[in-house]
Amino acid sequence: MLVQEREGLLAKVTFLNMIIAFAVAFEHRLRFEPYIQYSDLYDLASHMGTLTKEADTPTMIEKKDGRWRRILNALDIAPENPRAHMKQAGRPLGNLPLQILSYMYPFVSDASMEGRGGGGVGRVEKSILDNLRALDNVLVTADKISNTPLPVACTIAISQITWIFLIVLPFQLVHLLR
Repeated sequence: MLVQEREGLLAKVTFLNMIIAFAVAFEHRLRFEPYIQYSDLYDLASHMGTLTKEADTPTMIEKKDGRWRRILNALDIAPENPRAHMKQAGRPLGNLPLQILSYMYPFVSDASMEGRGGGGVGRVEKSILDNLRALDNVLVTADKISNTPLPVACTIAISQITWIFLIVLPFQLVHLLR
């Protein structure tokens, strides 16, 4: 009995760690950081067999930066494309948050089958599965938003508003200098 309680507690802690790993992996995905070697993510997701773990070492094509690129990077005026790591990867990187969710679904169904002796899914398990579907929906929606480009009209309007703001800003600060 003691061994079963210990295994049940270990399963609950593992599932909670998977939820935390999903949140951290989702954060890194939104930042276009595709690998798993980050300090906050590695301990949470290194035990899972994922495509991201197989592509653990960044295998990007090394290229020399030109003089202008070094100057712009030093001044932080025109940073490089954050998706460059994903485009230049030598191996498939996968979608780590989605892979973590794919580990979580069977985990819940296995736990419900063990706890009920094969008697089906109860209210708690149904609630957990509904919340996992909500996390999946958030992941898909965020990917859709981050991969959809802005229309040309919006891009032009944003750039014009930015230029107007930059031109008018000194006149707004004149009264502070007096």
